[in-house]
Amino acid sequence: MQVNKYINIILIIVLSTLLIACNKPHNYKACFTTTHDTFSIGEKVIFTNCSNFDGGFTNCLWDFGEGPPSKANSIGNAAASYTFTYSGNKTVVLLIGEKENESEAIQVLYIQ
Repeated sequence: MQVNKYINIILIIVLSTLLIACNKPHNYKACFTTTHDTFSIGEKVIFTNCSNFDGGFTNCLWDFGEGPPSKANSIGNAAASYTFTYSGNKTVVLLIGEKENESEAIQVLYIQ
């Protein structure tokens, strides 16, 4: 009977530790790159996601400055692409993370 009591205590400690570890906020840091900052209308632009995902999946929201933002699930340096249809300065935003723990990267491109 005494052994079962100790086993239960150990299980409670282990489960509590796991729950605390699972609820730890991630330290996300948004980052992306392109090959250059000036592109032509109709040219496919590749955006390399160099964000720090702190070891986990997260939601990525890309806003290319034209039309509605694009949602994508990615991890590591997954790339996104977009073909611009209008000329001018485009503010591209990558938002990653979760409600209270978000990070964004912003870059202005010129489309000619």
